[in-house]
Amino acid sequence: MSEQAAHDSSYKQLLSHPKMVRDLLIGFFRDDWVKDLDYTTLERFDVNYIAEDLRKKADDIVWRVRHKGEWLWVVLLIEFQSTVDKYMAVRMTAYLGLLYLDIIKQEKGKFPRGKLPPVLPLVIYNGHRPWTAPVNFHELLDDRIPERLKKYQPSLRYWLLDEGHCHLKNDIIRSDNVMAPLIALEQSTNNERASQIIAHLTKLLSRPEDDSLRRAYVAYLKRVYKVKKNAPDLEINELYEVNQMLTERVESWMQAREDKGKIEGRVEGFTTLIVQQIQRKFGNLSEAQQKQLQQMTDKQLLALGNFLVETDTLEDLFEQVA
Repeated sequence: MSEQAAHDSSYKQLLSHPKMVRDLLIGFFRDDWVKDLDYTTLERFDVNYIAEDLRKKADDIVWRVRHKGEWLWVVLLIEFQSTVDKYMAVRMTAYLGLLYLDIIKQEKGKFPRGKLPPVLPLVIYNGHRPWTAPVNFHELLDDRIPERLKKYQPSLRYWLLDEGHCHLKNDIIRSDNVMAPLIALEQSTNNERASQIIAHLTKLLSRPEDDSLRRAYVAYLKRVYKVKKNAPDLEINELYEVNQMLTERVESWMQAREDKGKIEGRVEGFTTLIVQQIQRKFGNLSEAQQKQLQQMTDKQLLALGNFLVETDTLEDLFEQVA
């Protein structure tokens, strides 16, 4: 398993805890009816419905919970890929169709009043770029479709949690919500901030009944700092040890890399090459386009380099960093 795959797996493990799912819904899903859910009934639902080609594209976790005495299924699709999937609504529609077939098979059609149970589709995205894909299937359809034909088209809307770009209020970060620290850690850009979050998380998960979730957070953080900080394997088993590591060891790992000046020079060389390749592929650029390139940061130019081969027009290329 690659380091990134191991990181993704540790993230998924966190959302395999009912307390995380409960606090995700209570803290971030704004509809009032989630308060009526009986969170003591939360249980994982083992599914066998995802085809291999779909499974390769996203990790899924399915829970069910009682709502006024009847089951509600909650589908969590965790999107780890760095690029936004424009057709996520299509993928979610396919997932839900297959899920319903599996529910019918496993539940043997024993539903109240003979009606299928509701499903809440959620997409959790932790990529760097903001999520720009439509959350409603109908938004993907050609708007020239005849009015009478529209009623025959699939109708689906999913709820999106774009972790890197959602606004976190201080009161929820300081509350007893155990999902908030995960999102705050995804957004944190420095060790001091991460240390504050982990200190709060340590207090939240100090009870014996939280041992399993605390260990899942430790596993996640070990993978985060191995992937993002290029750190060696971490011999830590508790959250307070992660905090100690942040204050004592991360800086030494970063300093052990190449000299900062060499790194900056290498980045500058790469960005110059990317500009040259853009001009070579798309020909002479207008003054406005040249100015737009000049105003981009090194980070944006490096991002353009990742999309240069697969993009057909300069306008589409620029949209990648819009």
